[in-house]
Amino acid sequence: MPESTKKKKTTKKKTSKKKTSKKKASTKKSLPSKRKSGGDKPDFFDKILNIDRKTATKFLIKGIIIAIIFGTISIVSDSIANNATDWENMQDERNEIAYWTGEYGYQQYMERNREIDVIGDWLRFQEAIFANIARIGTNVGLIFVLIAFVGYTADKDMNKHMRLVSLILAGIVVTVIMFTSLFTNIAVNIA
Repeated sequence: MPESTKKKKTTKKKTSKKKTSKKKASTKKSLPSKRKSGGDKPDFFDKILNIDRKTATKFLIKGIIIAIIFGTISIVSDSIANNATDWENMQDERNEIAYWTGEYGYQQYMERNREIDVIGDWLRFQEAIFANIARIGTNVGLIFVLIAFVGYTADKDMNKHMRLVSLILAGIVVTVIMFTSLFTNIAVNIA
């Protein structure tokens, strides 16, 4: 065999070895470390503790956006329920004016009056449905924020004081989630 073909074969083998070693090195860095108690797959909590700063920041941003969206839904629902009585009074006034001016008769007036009462009740009752859905959504967003702060706390590259602040903020978020989930009349208002 000529020498040039031998050299090509040896160089191909060397490059293929380099590629596999790079792949092995990159997978070792990205996988979370295994627990000492055993198991091949990393635990959910190990994954949370081994997230990097970029992933923690993504969790923080997503959690804040989710909490803002569901908090806005809760505020709008509460506003609709609070203004349902005003809407009902306005519609009753219009109904009476239309009856007294002769636009329609007594039967139509009574039907319209019942419709106004039903719609008013629904406007008040929708708060129970949407506020509970919004509470669940807000707590999911706060869980994302909690995961982000735990990730910041476990990051060894961060400053010691920043890690402490992240731990304190994670504790505050857990407290807010706990009280808003377990008790119904507690709400956090920022004015």
